[in-house]
Amino acid sequence: MLENDLRVRKHSFTEDQSGRYFEMTTTPMLDDQGKLVRVASVVYEATASRKLQKRIDAIDKAGRELVRLDTESIGTLDVSKRVQLVQDKVVRYAKDLLNFQHFVVRIINKKTNQLEVLFGVGLP
Repeated sequence: MLENDLRVRKHSFTEDQSGRYFEMTTTPMLDDQGKLVRVASVVYEATASRKLQKRIDAIDKAGRELVRLDTESIGTLDVSKRVQLVQDKVVRYAKDLLNFQHFVVRIINKKTNQLEVLFGVGLP
């Protein structure tokens, strides 16, 4: 670290063999005259939070894909085929990303303001 570049630095790295992920924060410690005398670093394992963030990112991406169904590709499909297309995507994402094997998707009936089952997976 150069004397004229005294700021907190954050770094991350992965241990190749185990795949563990670490984050490090390095802070300069200055004397009364503002000169660098030490550097303090904290290293911590962030594997779990990194995996969680990757999973959240994948879920977010899947949600954006569901919302962004191409109108040209589904415009020619009838309602039941559109519902089947969405159902196939939801089932795939729910199983692959969330590890859900049993779930129900419901929609609001605007006339009755009640939730009604659209489809279910793994349930009677």
